[in-house]
Amino acid sequence: MIVIDASAAIALLLTEDSKLASVDQLLALAVEPLVAPSHWAAEVGNALVINVRRRRLEPAQFALMIGRLAALGIEIAPPPSYAEIAMNAQYAIETGLTYYDSAYIQMAMTKQAALFTLDGKMREVAARVNIPVLPR
Repeated sequence: MIVIDASAAIALLLTEDSKLASVDQLLALAVEPLVAPSHWAAEVGNALVINVRRRRLEPAQFALMIGRLAALGIEIAPPPSYAEIAMNAQYAIETGLTYYDSAYIQMAMTKQAALFTLDGKMREVAARVNIPVLPR
């Protein structure tokens, strides 16, 4: 199982960087399920909107991007309970992460999953708690 964050999802959709597989390649190679916390959808949607506003993405491509994300079959977790919100907030305070980023780390720990992120601080915290991080 792999927890995918918004930075990785957007990079897969918008980056031609040779360090990242294309969405089509990822679909062909993905054998592990991809999961994300409930706020992931809002982060990804907002990032796509920002990319349209900055003219990195044409408005007509928005539906194509959403279709590609849907094809990845990412399981989006239900919203957290109040106890989970408190636990995640405490972890964010302890690690210096944002609440949002802390939720990805917490999910990876809980599910004993790898974390797919491009965020340097998240990668650092994940490594400290022995969460495998992608891309390597």
